[in-house]
Amino acid sequence: MASATEAQPVPGEQNDQYDVKGFWALIVTMFQGAFNDNAYRWVLFYYLARRFADPELGRATEQTSTLLMAFGLLFFAVPFLVFPGLAGALADRYSKRTITIATKCWEVGVMLVGLLAFYTDNVWFMGLMFFMMNTQSAFFSPAKYGILPEMLPESRLSWGNGVLQMGTFVAIILGTAVAGPLMQMNVNIYLISLFLISCSVLGLIASQFVTPVPAASPGRSVSVNPWSGLGVYFKTFWRDHLLFLTLVGGGFFWFLGALAQSNVAVLGESVLGLTETQISILSVSLALGIGLGSLAAGYLSRKKIEPGLVPIGVTGMAVCGILLGFPLHSVAILGLLMFAFGSSGGFFHVPLAATLQHRSPKEMKGGMMATFNIITCLGIVVAAVALPALGPDGVDIGARNIFVVCAALTLLTGVYLCISYPIFLLRTALWVMSNTIYRVDARGRVHIPERDGALIVANHTSFVDVLILTASIDRPIRFILSQEIFEVPWMRPFAKLMRAIPVSPEAKPKDVNRALHDAADAIN
Repeated sequence: MASATEAQPVPGEQNDQYDVKGFWALIVTMFQGAFNDNAYRWVLFYYLARRFADPELGRATEQTSTLLMAFGLLFFAVPFLVFPGLAGALADRYSKRTITIATKCWEVGVMLVGLLAFYTDNVWFMGLMFFMMNTQSAFFSPAKYGILPEMLPESRLSWGNGVLQMGTFVAIILGTAVAGPLMQMNVNIYLISLFLISCSVLGLIASQFVTPVPAASPGRSVSVNPWSGLGVYFKTFWRDHLLFLTLVGGGFFWFLGALAQSNVAVLGESVLGLTETQISILSVSLALGIGLGSLAAGYLSRKKIEPGLVPIGVTGMAVCGILLGFPLHSVAILGLLMFAFGSSGGFFHVPLAATLQHRSPKEMKGGMMATFNIITCLGIVVAAVALPALGPDGVDIGARNIFVVCAALTLLTGVYLCISYPIFLLRTALWVMSNTIYRVDARGRVHIPERDGALIVANHTSFVDVLILTASIDRPIRFILSQEIFEVPWMRPFAKLMRAIPVSPEAKPKDVNRALHDAADAIN
């Protein structure tokens, strides 16, 4: 067992201080919002599934369930596509805490009118309130994710994202879990609505204690055009290759999650004939898996952003998707597979979310989050279209085989990400090594700037030093490497992968100067 630790602590360790009460107030506020969103969504699904049930079957047909879930996905995604520029501009123009409180007030109002929608028993009125609830979420989302890097130091950003994702999916779990049994027990719909109103009021109270943060860009004008300024954000994503990959990965994650969760409802309601409680159990398993997987990913990132977890998540989702395609009729087995599928999704998503928050320009974080939401919601819209296209009204491949399609698409996306940014695979290998063969204790990481150039000088040289340094820091490092080592056949591919700069003391002065010039350019 080798060790790679420093003998003495380095003065000026990373600052892990943050406003504990303000951070957890944000988590509670977010938790309540996600709970209400999902409880209302599933109550509405079960309510309408009963209303349009087939009299002979005594339940909704697969076609009806598929269309209800598809419309639900569209009503969820459209607000994020209609108002991204406006939501992002407001989150940058004003304090994100102010936006948080304002959207909570909005939510209380929507829940109150939602009670009236149930009273009128008008389907389109209910759909409108569901749309307004999701519109509130569209304005809250840039503030929710953009405030994290303003509240937390970088060393806690992956952890904070893990807690946020865990809280989000625990809230989804509870919202989903509560809806099924309440509807199965035939609890009065007005009592359910009053319960959701009470939860919204509690969320509004919690929002008052969120950490006050200054406006990121107080002089910015807010255009009435909801898509104003989006071109700037898309250009920022395009110029930064890693940010662009977070955009691709995030869009795919939400496409896959929406398709998988909706397909669970179709499989349970119309294919297996499960009760509302059993369907809730399967949906809860998926959400619980994502939540616990996200929390684990935040912890296993070891106080840094760890892209090496992405290939692990891709592999897990692909394997579970294939297994879900087998004709397993046990609810327990299906629930276990859904949990593993979700856990792998947490490993996939947390490093991408942390990278997005960390690398986005400080004065543009709200707008970058809103732009990111556009792509994620396009993914959800694609899922809403894909579900009926693959279902009874389309090619009719069967609900089980939709999970196999998910597995195939996951593998394709994973291959694309790793080819586009091979460091993903290298970081995976280093993460495994630093958690098994080596025990790495990284100290003084605060001395490395977050964005500008820095020169790292090792106190001795070996192959292992390259691996240890790379595994200890989440910023990419370019190493100066001896030309003789660079030419070793098995070493050359890895050196090129890490964009090492070869130099030889026996080379001509012109070649040495060229190598040093390349190194200076890399630092700059």
